[in-house]
Parts: sequence; structure tokens; C-alpha cells
Amino acid sequence: MNRPELQALAEGELAKQQEFRCRLLCCASTACLSSGAQEVRKALQDELKTAGLIKEVQVVATGCKGLCSQGPVLEVQTAAGERTLYANITPEAAQQIVQQHLAG
Repeated sequence: MNRPELQALAEGELAKQQEFRCRLLCCASTACLSSGAQEVRKALQDELKTAGLIKEVQVVATGCKGLCSQGPVLEVQTAAGERTLYANITPEAAQQIVQQHLAG
């Protein structure tokens, strides 16, 4: 892949990200996965569907957020650039985040 192709790919990804009012970055590193990150991601997706927000909020599996001992870790990014970091997330906490942080 050459530089122009890589630039076009990056621009396409940035444009795609702008389609969402919010992005949920769920750590998918080894430490978070062993602490239940997959279950958290599924709970987020399920609750977003229930709340009717699945087209407005993107859930993304990411690399390490640097808080391995406090996983699973979730970062909420709004289109306005606000960022909120949650640690030690459970599937129940993920549902509450969607209900209170995103839907409410």
C-alpha cells in the first residue's frame, strides 16, 4: 500500500467515525479479555439495540488503554470530543452506561 492509498483509507475511516454521535472504545487486550471484555462488548451492543441507539453509537474493540489492572476498560468518545474513561466494567455496568450516559 502506498502513501496516497493509506491516506484515502484514513480519510474514509475518519468520515465513517463522523457518522456516529458517540463511540465506545472497549479494550480488547489480553488483560481486559481475561476480565470479561467480550461480555461487556456484547452487553453494550445488546443495550444499544434495546435503546434504539445502534445506528448512533459505534462499539469498537481497541488495543490496550494502559489500565490493565483495572480492566475491562471502556472509553466513551462523543462527537464533540469529550472523553470519559470507565474501569472495572461489568456487563451490568455497561448496560447502565448506555442507559444513563447515552440514552438519558
